[in-house]
Amino acid sequence: MHYKYLDKTSDILKYIGDMSQVAGIKSYRFLDGKSNGIRAVDFWTGTGLNFTALLDRCLDISQAFYMGKSLCWRSPAREVHPHLFEAQGVGWKDGFFGGLLTTCGLTYLGAPCVDQEEILGLHGKISYVPAENVKITQEWQKSEYILSVEGSMKHVSVFGENLVLIRKLKTWLNKSEILIEDKVENIG
Repeated sequence: MHYKYLDKTSDILKYIGDMSQVAGIKSYRFLDGKSNGIRAVDFWTGTGLNFTALLDRCLDISQAFYMGKSLCWRSPAREVHPHLFEAQGVGWKDGFFGGLLTTCGLTYLGAPCVDQEEILGLHGKISYVPAENVKITQEWQKSEYILSVEGSMKHVSVFGENLVLIRKLKTWLNKSEILIEDKVENIG
């Protein structure tokens, strides 16, 4: 069946029992090795676009496929739980999975260094911050079936930075695209 020709709710629902046959989001946890416990969500859109977002890793996209072909490079480190993150030096790379989207910052990115007596590790910490207030949406809005996940990641330190990254990943039934919306708030 070619789902791309079915645009209206009533057209699609005539042929299927549940929307997950065509497009959807599945949430789960990794259960093995250094990935054990990581919350993740898999998206599929009915067009051959499938991707995985890691709720416990800044909603970064660790892998993506189109028509069964990978859209990204994957590191042998694979997904590593944020509790195993070593912020000093080059510890960031020990959990760098590659993927389609890996976030750096928020206050620093680049090589490890010391800046005004503060030790800064490779590429900052935000990629290892779990999402809070996670909202997963799978719903019809008029004639579009929308799939999204949203969450906020806090980059905070006592007497230091107080930043919040609010990220939303969004895609649609019958579309092969991902919309990434980021908003950074400086709470002070």
